[in-house]
Amino acid sequence: MLIFGTNKFKLKHAPFKGHRCVRCDREETAIKIFGHYFHIFFIPIFPLKKSAIIGCKSCKHINAPNEVDQSVKDFMKSAKQSVKQPWYAYSGSMLLFLIVLGITISSKIIAHNKTEKIMSPEVGDVHLLWSNSFGFWEYSYQKVIGVNQDSIWVVRNQIMYEFRPYRMATSDSFDTLQYGTKRSSFANENKILRVYRDYKDDMNFR
Repeated sequence: MLIFGTNKFKLKHAPFKGHRCVRCDREETAIKIFGHYFHIFFIPIFPLKKSAIIGCKSCKHINAPNEVDQSVKDFMKSAKQSVKQPWYAYSGSMLLFLIVLGITISSKIIAHNKTEKIMSPEVGDVHLLWSNSFGFWEYSYQKVIGVNQDSIWVVRNQIMYEFRPYRMATSDSFDTLQYGTKRSSFANENKILRVYRDYKDDMNFR
């Protein structure tokens, strides 16, 4: 299956008056201008170049460059310069830009919401934590069980995950040992990767 490559589309097709076919000598020639582009999965990413040919409607002969005089070559060059590449020649690039823009905006919104939830914790919040121990990533969960003006109290789960989990294991549970920290240093002491609010013990949170 061809994933990427080059292709072309026709930009202009018009009669070429005053020019006779070099093969049949009939004045039934036409000029065609093509736009070449790079594509991925046949979606145009960006244009490459333009090309022009002169063909005969009668005998179907395509005039080679060495079969026409310099005035015809100059006309073909001028014709190519007068035709612009269409906007859809950049459709793949525009689509990629919109995807990147959407991901960037979405990431900023998620990061902003996470920061708000960390700075204004509520009882029942579940945090996905991450840490780097001897070059290995480890993940765990903690649950907010108490919040007052100065301190935040949490309980942590009993399992450390080697890979980022998308939910707690069915055999996992939160410990009964409570940990307290000052609100002013809560965000710095805990490497919180994600905050789950309105968590229920029986839900598969993600």
